[in-house]
Amino acid sequence: MHDVKNRTLLSTMRSTRPASHILAVSCMKLLLCAALANCQAQDNGSSFRIETDVMLTGQAQPIQQSVTLFHNAVAYDFSRDNPHSVIVIEAAHNRIALMDSQRQVQTRVNLQELKQFIDQAQQRIPESSLAPAIADSQQVSVNGSIVTVGRQFVCYQATLQSSTSSAADLYADFADASALLNAWRAPDRNPPPFARLQLNQLIREHRGVPIELTRTTKFSSKPHEELKSRLHINWRLSTEDGKQIEAFRQMLEQYPTLELAQFTNSNLPTKR
Repeated sequence: MHDVKNRTLLSTMRSTRPASHILAVSCMKLLLCAALANCQAQDNGSSFRIETDVMLTGQAQPIQQSVTLFHNAVAYDFSRDNPHSVIVIEAAHNRIALMDSQRQVQTRVNLQELKQFIDQAQQRIPESSLAPAIADSQQVSVNGSIVTVGRQFVCYQATLQSSTSSAADLYADFADASALLNAWRAPDRNPPPFARLQLNQLIREHRGVPIELTRTTKFSSKPHEELKSRLHINWRLSTEDGKQIEAFRQMLEQYPTLELAQFTNSNLPTKR
């Protein structure tokens, strides 16, 4: 009899809990689910950051420093040397946004059009002066975690750190877009992208992200140059990183979009 009364009492207590208690429990469950989902997203390599130091061989101090934040299949890249310049790459949607936070303007580049430009160049190999460089980019060797692409013209040697396939894909997509963009915007300052694109394909296949990368250019028309990049990877985004990403997203929504020629014209008035 006492057991029946106790069970009845417990049942009554459950049914008469205040709405605020039920709401608090529900909110707690939602927070726990959100935290779990965030941890899973972090763990599968969808959110991470890379700080890159670029140095000339033989020099101790970097000549370039940049930060790249990866979140929700988007890469947010900005320079330590020029923090007003921001590049946002959404490879899945073939979109590249170039933003100038000082002038508060942006421009958009179609990544698919850049890919088609490179594809057309490769199809014209027999009549192109780039034919030797394209052929050289197919020279590949793999020795453990060290991957080498190219020998005679542009040579990349990368030391890879094991990662998830999603992180490797995200980084390779970012590196592809950057190589295409740099070669298209400033061909006089950047080598043809073929060797770098080949390296990025190997990064995907080996499920790794570079922690050190050396690029050696050997074109006869220019002095040989060797650049060494050290990549410092953090597989978690900080609270400040999250705020930075939100600021970039607001810039994408608010800044007016200019034609590329207008965007690159530094004489345009700053801000709106």
